[in-house]
Amino acid sequence: MAENTDKNKLDPMLKYKVAEKPGGETVKACYSCGVCTAACPVNEVNEDFNPRKMIRMILLGDKENLFSSDLMWYCMLCERCYANCPQKVNFAHIARALRDIAVEEGFVDSEFSVIIKKIESRVGDLRKDAIAEVLKNKKNIENIDINKTLKELINSDE
Repeated sequence: MAENTDKNKLDPMLKYKVAEKPGGETVKACYSCGVCTAACPVNEVNEDFNPRKMIRMILLGDKENLFSSDLMWYCMLCERCYANCPQKVNFAHIARALRDIAVEEGFVDSEFSVIIKKIESRVGDLRKDAIAEVLKNKKNIENIDINKTLKELINSDE
């Protein structure tokens, strides 16, 4: 819990709100081992992004600090957390549930969530297209310039 958390402002119902959302059902199974954070590619580049701590905030009901932070929006939804979790808690799904709650409770405008979903979709399409391009040329792999390929894919939809 953050140092500036007022214990009187905790929402003991937050974990139940998350658990009611599709994908949030497993949030209460977390026992804070930290494997999710160790496996997280976002944590590798931003050590403030810590799924274990965010789940702990949910379980404690620290809604004020959780939703006032931008960190839940950084989740790439890659599910490496889930692949490594001994309790099969899927933080990517929990992040989606948190994002929905953030919109429902007015922490962010609903249009913000729509923009994030468009970005996620576009990133998924770029990944799929880049992999297809590499696979198409797998016999000539030494000639693939991945940076050039990515730039071409990114600019192809402008």
